[in-house]
Amino acid sequence: MTLKGKVINISSKMGSINSCKKSDSRAYRISKAEMNMYTQILSIRVKKGLVIAAVHPRWVKTSFKPSNIYDRLTAREAVKQPL
Repeated sequence: MTLKGKVINISSKMGSINSCKKSDSRAYRISKAEMNMYTQILSIRVKKGLVIAAVHPRWVKTSFKPSNIYDRLTAREAVKQPL
């Protein structure tokens, strides 16, 4: 059976092992690195016809750190960027 469709995981460049230059936000970085690995493994195991990808939508306004909301994308804007 060939599957059709897309699995798009919202990731962050903070989950990149190669790009890691800081030690802040450890839990966030680890969780994104874990998801990136899962995305890679899934892309290897899945049947042809199903697109598997992880995307970094840039900085998005969130309630995690209110001081970081200026000049950030809204969730609606971010969804339009990588797809």
